[in-house]
Amino acid sequence: MLQHDGSERIYLRESLSFDYRHTNIPEGIILWGVFELKESTTLEVRARLKEYFNYKRATQPMADSSSGCMFKNPLLHDGTRVSAGKLIDMAGLKGLRVGSAWVSPVHGNFISVEKTGARASDVAALVEEITTRVFDAHGITLEREVVFWGSDIES
Repeated sequence: MLQHDGSERIYLRESLSFDYRHTNIPEGIILWGVFELKESTTLEVRARLKEYFNYKRATQPMADSSSGCMFKNPLLHDGTRVSAGKLIDMAGLKGLRVGSAWVSPVHGNFISVEKTGARASDVAALVEEITTRVFDAHGITLEREVVFWGSDIES
């Protein structure tokens, strides 16, 4: 890893940890890595890929136009993490629509939009409505994972 002071440092697997949206790797540029892969046959790899894609198709709106998950999964006061999609679902918001944008009925943390004529302002208004209703229902403020660019988009 190239560190901010220009020096390089090697990190061994045993010293690394990964969690949701967090790692102990410091800021810097990862220059290279060595990965140990399990040997598998082509059939085994294809079967595993099919399994992953089938799961993804069943749990995410793959056919819709969307940016992926809109909100980060919040950390509760007791240190546990809760699914933003589950909070949205429990607030009864699946299918909620503002103009050209709606909460996916497949996964509450996905905002889908019309393939043509979608408006960023509709997405921003829907995000604001979701944030308000989830807070009202659960007392939890959702934080956007998606970054809005442009001065005409406010939420």
